Amino acid sequence: MNPLRLLTLMLASAFAAVAAPPLTPVTFQLDWKFNVQFAGILTAHARGWYREAGLDVTLLPVDADNKVLERVVAGTNWVGCIDGGVLVAARAQGVPVRAFGTMLQGTPNGLLSLKSRGFTQPSQLRGKRIGVHADGNRAIDLVLAAQGLKPADVTLVPSEHDVSPLIRGDIDFLQGYLIDEAVELEARGHPVNFLPYDEYGFPGYSQVYVATETMLRSNPGLVRRILDISNRGWREVLRDPATAAQLVVSRYSPDYDLAQQRASLARLLPLLTRESGPDSLGSMRLATWQAMVESYSRAGLTTRPLSASDIVTDALPPSAPIPLIAEMRPPVPLTFQLDWKPNAQFAGLLLAQEKGWFREAGLDVTFLPVDGGMKMVERVVAGTNWLGCAESGVLLAARARGAPIRAFATMLQGSPMSLISKKTVGITQPADLIGKKLGIHPDGQQALDILLQHSGLRRDQMTVLEKPHDLSPLLSGECDAVQGYLIDEAVSLETRGVPVNILPFHRHGYAAYSQVYFTSDAFLARHPEVVETFLNVANRGWRAAADDIPGTARLIVHRFAPLLDLPYQEKSLEKVIELMRLETGPGGEGRMKRDTWDRAMTAFNAASPHPLKTDDLVEFRIADKLAATQP
Repeated sequence: MNPLRLLTLMLASAFAAVAAPPLTPVTFQLDWKFNVQFAGILTAHARGWYREAGLDVTLLPVDADNKVLERVVAGTNWVGCIDGGVLVAARAQGVPVRAFGTMLQGTPNGLLSLKSRGFTQPSQLRGKRIGVHADGNRAIDLVLAAQGLKPADVTLVPSEHDVSPLIRGDIDFLQGYLIDEAVELEARGHPVNFLPYDEYGFPGYSQVYVATETMLRSNPGLVRRILDISNRGWREVLRDPATAAQLVVSRYSPDYDLAQQRASLARLLPLLTRESGPDSLGSMRLATWQAMVESYSRAGLTTRPLSASDIVTDALPPSAPIPLIAEMRPPVPLTFQLDWKPNAQFAGLLLAQEKGWFREAGLDVTFLPVDGGMKMVERVVAGTNWLGCAESGVLLAARARGAPIRAFATMLQGSPMSLISKKTVGITQPADLIGKKLGIHPDGQQALDILLQHSGLRRDQMTVLEKPHDLSPLLSGECDAVQGYLIDEAVSLETRGVPVNILPFHRHGYAAYSQVYFTSDAFLARHPEVVETFLNVANRGWRAAADDIPGTARLIVHRFAPLLDLPYQEKSLEKVIELMRLETGPGGEGRMKRDTWDRAMTAFNAASPHPLKTDDLVEFRIADKLAATQP
């Protein structure tokens, strides 16, 4: 090597060694063993991102004494993570630590039961045997109190993190984690129902970042760097969860099963931004802490009065405030135009509205029922911050006329449009339509033609009468079958004691979505994050509705549609949930398939002078992204 070049390299190396500032040692005490619960922290550590930020971070898993807070208080430059309830109890006792962020915007803790037992709501807890962890009595007391129950109304059985008593039937419910025991049970072939504590009286956060009050006051910049790099790790996990799970197992937890860790991580990911939506990693809300403090106080679990300001730090520098984003920003006003009246068709949206989940996510949503003009598209295009829903055929026709709209998800993954007949008529397959009289809506002619073509039939083999949305021709015998909706007219007949047969168009060649979410091109381009946040909350509402169909039906009738019949709404909602998951199953709420849209486009173009391509109307990215984070 050239001597001069060698000398240059040596001098550069020496200068770099001298110039590089020393790393600040930090100890991070976790509250459990190394696993995907801490995938973001472990990813940032393994990739050297803490070191890049000038931090020499030592990660410590919990040990047998479980003294997370004691170690944080006694150490120098120590931070930790604990459950939100543990922090509330510690602050009530004067422990000098505060929260500066949270990994999980909710708790994965809840009550597990075997799906075969049919326990789906907390009202079923009365008289049951509940396995409770040694540290779980506070939580179960709060949940029972919220349901109007007392500890004496149930039998509490001391239980460790062991699923065997639940499998054997020794207990009816087991306190456990959606990301742990639930995954283990299902991996062992035991599907479960899960009652999340934070939806039934125990609000709060999990894996909350904490530091001493002294450290927060004396070195807020250091704390901010820890939070920023930890959030960077979690963003990488959201981007590539499969690689993150592989890294955790291979680098930190070789004794764990990779498949189980991947399943656990899939359950955890929605909790990262569950409360405040995308781009809110690490953020908390004062309102949630206040609700938690008040619930503890009501249950007599705190030894002195507390408020949210006693829990959360206010010591981080103004240039980088703690991410209490929902408290700092006014809610974004949105108007959502429904394509019918409030009922079970919109159960997920109505439930999320009633629970306050849209407002919690920073959205002030107003839902408008359709009026006589049926001008859903025109209103969405003309309005400011408007979204809406409509049949896919309506949106195709509007786009062909030049309406600047984009479909970004769907409530129902299939059309509820059907041919409905009395069971006594004997129409069970398309071939049975030959020789029959059919009552078809003016807007349903194309759907009938597709069904007939798909089934190898012709219109001249039957009598087609144009009829409005009216069951009278069927009941009077004027028609053998009428076009209607399996979530509406079919349910109406069944609840009136008229047994029916149903030929769903979606099973016979008719590719279409129903209650498709859409907005204007301009709004989607300017505010994709608002649209994504709305859909994330809406999907949460639909999942909750599917988990409690009777309770959701009662809510709709009592709160939104008091003139509707409760059994009718409950039966309708059952069919709505089936259509909601028709193509993708649970976890794929809102998603659309390109193939379905392509087939719908082909049928539309055959009768339209203005042909379209799927990408002229549909934006798949948002729904696909959110579905990727679901279990």
